[in-house]
Amino acid sequence: MRNFALAAGLLLSSTGFSSNIAVIDSGLDYQHSELKDLIWENSGEVFGNRIDDDENGLVDDIRGWNFANNHSILIEYADDQSYRPDISKFLDIQSRSLLGTATKGEQKWAQEILSDSEFIKSINTYLNYAHGTHVAGIMTKNLNDVKVIDIRIIPGKENAEEEELRKKVVTALADGEEINFIAEFIFKAGLKYMAYQNAKSFAAIASYLDQQNTMVANASVGMGMAQAQGIVSPILTLLNRGKAPSIDQINEYANFFLKQSVMEQKKAFANAPNTLFIFASGNDGMDNDQSPTVPASVRLDNTISVGASIGNRDSAPFSNYGALSVDVFAPGVGILSIAPMDRELAMSGTSQAAPYVANIATQIRIINPELSPLEVKGIIMGTVDRKGYLGGKAYTEGVVNLMRATKAAELSLEVSIREAIKLSKAEIADNIEEIPDVDLPILIGKPVLPSFR
Repeated sequence: MRNFALAAGLLLSSTGFSSNIAVIDSGLDYQHSELKDLIWENSGEVFGNRIDDDENGLVDDIRGWNFANNHSILIEYADDQSYRPDISKFLDIQSRSLLGTATKGEQKWAQEILSDSEFIKSINTYLNYAHGTHVAGIMTKNLNDVKVIDIRIIPGKENAEEEELRKKVVTALADGEEINFIAEFIFKAGLKYMAYQNAKSFAAIASYLDQQNTMVANASVGMGMAQAQGIVSPILTLLNRGKAPSIDQINEYANFFLKQSVMEQKKAFANAPNTLFIFASGNDGMDNDQSPTVPASVRLDNTISVGASIGNRDSAPFSNYGALSVDVFAPGVGILSIAPMDRELAMSGTSQAAPYVANIATQIRIINPELSPLEVKGIIMGTVDRKGYLGGKAYTEGVVNLMRATKAAELSLEVSIREAIKLSKAEIADNIEEIPDVDLPILIGKPVLPSFR
């Protein structure tokens, strides 16, 4: 059985009705012993008949839909062949290094294996494949009567728009257009179009989830500065006629692209006003107030952005933060959860912190189904444990408190949200974690946050 921080919660049943939740990720192992009874099934579709029975425009969307590739195949089991035992060993040492309990010898081994190209290829393939299942295990921990809609957004579509933009830049250069004209009009127009196309996928996902009356959706995916730099840098090199662009030039256009993406994705997630979306803040150790990460930097009444903490004792060194753009922190180091083929893995990342919060949000909505996404968000944010180490790093400057949040949900059945939060804070103490005498956290490698781009 999984044994991680949510174990303090009670096994919840929604007593007579199934509550739909969603995992927007890389696909779920729907045959996993701990997931198979929780997988949503579209009663309006007949499996395998290649007919759009429910006339929603999607053929055979039995368990959800692959919005990355526009078909019903949600997981590639062939990728399980990329697993090798040293992946589990590495992830365990990575987690325990952050917890301060790995030995020097273990850390040395983990650092050295990162130079093995075959290992890097295997772990990248495997984690991309296993990521959604691991996230789903955290989101559904101790939940009984929920149904999980599988939404695949990873891997994203091939970079057709990027290739088209590159061709336009090459043509403009060949035609003798001025460099400044190409940069300001052709390049920026292309980046705006890419931001729009990315948002179209999220808009379709939001509409789909709205049709299924989805309570809570978790998206432990993201595109931040590193990914945006990777998109703009090659094209800027073209504009500079083969000369590498300056970091300032790269950052200017990367930030432009990210800000355009935030604007477009705000419109997308507004398509499901009754669904609460939980986003991972990112694993670059960056300030999202300065450089957005999408979709985490989308600020709506029905979204929550989550950073990762080391239990309750400190923020994780890899976690993105933001006094105005990250709402709460949650445990995201050494989280043991399920993986395909009935494996278990300890993983770290804001990818793990976000579904921890999504689990709490689901429990709240099961306890009081009348609560709106904004009210659920208010309960989660209003019941955090305030932490000095999160000063200036999150809007609440706190780590979520499961027991206090669910108590407030129970109280909200009888009193106002504000009063429920006040009473729950008076009754439920902060989570106090005894800090062991361990070494300082050491980050080995960077936890994965799959990009939809």
